[in-house]
Amino acid sequence: MTTKEETTRPRAAVTQGKEAAAGDVMLVAYPSPAALRVPRSNEEVGRDWVAEAGLPRDGTISRKLLTFQRSGGRLLVTALIDEPGKTAYLDGAPLAAGKQEEVRTGAVLRLGETILVYRQSLEGNREPAEPLGAMVGPWGLRALERELRRLGTIKTLRLVLVTGETGTGKELLAECLAARLWHQPKLHVIDLPNIEQNALSTELFGHGREAYTGASSAYAGQILAARGGVVLIDEIGELPLDAQPKLLRFFETGMLHPLKGTPVKAEVKLICATLRDLDLMVEAGEFRQDLLARLVTHHLRLPPLRERREDIFAILASLAAREHLALTEIEPEAVERLLLDPLTHNTRTLIQLLERLRDGPRCPFTLTAVERVLGPLARGPGAPPPRASSGAERDPDEVSTMSGLLRKKQRRTEEEVETLQRFLTRQLEAGQTKSQLGLALGVGASVLTGVLKKKAVRRPSASKTKEG
Repeated sequence: MTTKEETTRPRAAVTQGKEAAAGDVMLVAYPSPAALRVPRSNEEVGRDWVAEAGLPRDGTISRKLLTFQRSGGRLLVTALIDEPGKTAYLDGAPLAAGKQEEVRTGAVLRLGETILVYRQSLEGNREPAEPLGAMVGPWGLRALERELRRLGTIKTLRLVLVTGETGTGKELLAECLAARLWHQPKLHVIDLPNIEQNALSTELFGHGREAYTGASSAYAGQILAARGGVVLIDEIGELPLDAQPKLLRFFETGMLHPLKGTPVKAEVKLICATLRDLDLMVEAGEFRQDLLARLVTHHLRLPPLRERREDIFAILASLAAREHLALTEIEPEAVERLLLDPLTHNTRTLIQLLERLRDGPRCPFTLTAVERVLGPLARGPGAPPPRASSGAERDPDEVSTMSGLLRKKQRRTEEEVETLQRFLTRQLEAGQTKSQLGLALGVGASVLTGVLKKKAVRRPSASKTKEG
């Protein structure tokens, strides 16, 4: 399988109040995309409330199951009953009758066979959105859609930066940009990680005849070969420092400077994509500040799936449909488990899940089967996301602290560098790769290399007597 999402998605239910004013909302993630109003304070709700969204009446939900309250800007929920088979669940934990719990934005609420995700705000109307190009996103791609509309008004647009974690759909977004903004059905992809470093400059910018031994003819380079079209430079963070000035000059002048060749004008539109944090690469001395300043003028960020929980099952269903797989024996508990997973590799994780669950043309989606792949869920309301089930064990709080240190804009202290180095060394010795660590910490592997190479020299303590 590949990571491209099919545009097929579950049929949406009729959504109540599709032109409703902006405000907080309960989004139905399963069985079909729909939006529900958040109940009034102290209103007792259950199956009739869920049915307001046009979903089939869920007989497993009690008529009066929950009541909501608002306090100091927070949304609180209280279960009215917690009898076997009639219990409501918040973030995978059962709600005890009479006990109040806070419902944070992004929280997952399971009522019978219906799964909701709470959002404090929803951009636009309350109708599930159509796919954005080939990207399925009933709810979570609205900000991106708004940015695409804005970019469409810029007549001189030539360069866009797309960032996002692995598996978030950067190439799909690039294809959408090419089609919508520049009316180009074809995207010319330059995959930097697959080009040898010593050949990268000539592959991009070309070379003249006899530029080096054995070069009997000139080579135009991949950018010029796409003249008049749209070029995706994939993983711009892999571009060596010595090639970055040439790319910057091309951004600014539109002129390509082949090795020992004649400069030539190249009319192309450029999309640069990366999963790396380019700000941190600048801090580590691996990326030019002036090149980054040029790139971020028009920057689109693809959110990871853990920020789009309400879209996850729709994406899974679209991936299954594309592979002609029928999701069968779907258990709401299995969907809930999926929505609460960190999905470190985003759609790649979903694809791997389907591959491991498939049984011929069927894909049984039971809790037992899903937990065999993702591991069991052990958490309560408001708890941090579960850890991935593979790789070295890491304390989530420690990972959060280390990620914060790596993303710190100010210069790190010697103590902070040493703390990072100890953590990284321990994880590497436990069998983790730099790529795996980078994904967990939200940075590129090159940033970790820079930290490990950095010398953390402690300043003498003020209490020590100076020599001499």
